[in-house]
Amino acid sequence: MKRLIYILTMLFFSNMGFSQVNTYLNNNPIWKAEMHAYSGWDCTGTDDVYNYYINGDSVIGAFTYKKVFKKGILNQINSSCLPINITYYNNTSPSFLLRSLDKQMFVYLLDEQIEYLLYDFDLEIGDTLPETYTYNASNTSGVFTVSAIDSVETPNGFLKKFSLLLNGTNYQNDALYEGAGSTGGLVESIFPNFLSGYHKLNCYSLIDTTYFPVLNESSSCNFNASLFEMSDEIAHSLAPNPFSIETEITLGESIHGELGIYNLQGKLIEQIEFIGSSVKIQKGNKGEGVYFYRITENERPIATGKLVIN
Repeated sequence: MKRLIYILTMLFFSNMGFSQVNTYLNNNPIWKAEMHAYSGWDCTGTDDVYNYYINGDSVIGAFTYKKVFKKGILNQINSSCLPINITYYNNTSPSFLLRSLDKQMFVYLLDEQIEYLLYDFDLEIGDTLPETYTYNASNTSGVFTVSAIDSVETPNGFLKKFSLLLNGTNYQNDALYEGAGSTGGLVESIFPNFLSGYHKLNCYSLIDTTYFPVLNESSSCNFNASLFEMSDEIAHSLAPNPFSIETEITLGESIHGELGIYNLQGKLIEQIEFIGSSVKIQKGNKGEGVYFYRITENERPIATGKLVIN
């Protein structure tokens, strides 16, 4: 569906004397987002956790854009809310192009060969959001206004968080993150819920340090999907999943190897010796959420999967 937005053609741009800045796109920005789509009235659907990352430039007309690629982990979810058919991907073609100028960000869609205003961060408390590629008042059944502004110091300077009200109410802690996007994602709609699912921005980092939604100097948004790529997977099961205290992984054969548990950034948070055909996993000090496991024997990966702690 087309949005009522600023559609700027390259002929128009070529006649303008703007300098190319792209300040927001310096220092290796990485976005980690998630999209969950339901295909029925139960849990059946897909869950896609992915990174957007920059790799190279593209010159179109008078402007230099940053190429934005996507990699992630796509899960098919069954009616029992359990992940099945996990697919790991790292796209070799850019998903779209980005550029920034002053307080604005623009997205160039390769399939349409058109540029759209993505965000305008020149905002003050009480301002109404301008319509952009990610926001249309008629599609969200309301008007977003800025209710508060906070600042965080980053390698790209002080970046602002704009807290938002929808029709005067804060429904889901909706916010704009300067240079990073919104609660809903980078190029996804600001309003995170849609008819059959949701999407959200999980984090945004610069030089391997997370700045939004929460500053974490020891954490990056980047995850390595190749950690979970398999060559010779053996049959295994995990039950219960989700779990709140303890779960058990059972293999179709006995091994002497290791079980690694990773967070969504691909960071190893626990390693357990795996001897025999089964091993138990305790919740311990792991928080609620989604994790991945990887079983290896003599450094050879033999099983991977997803576990959920509730």
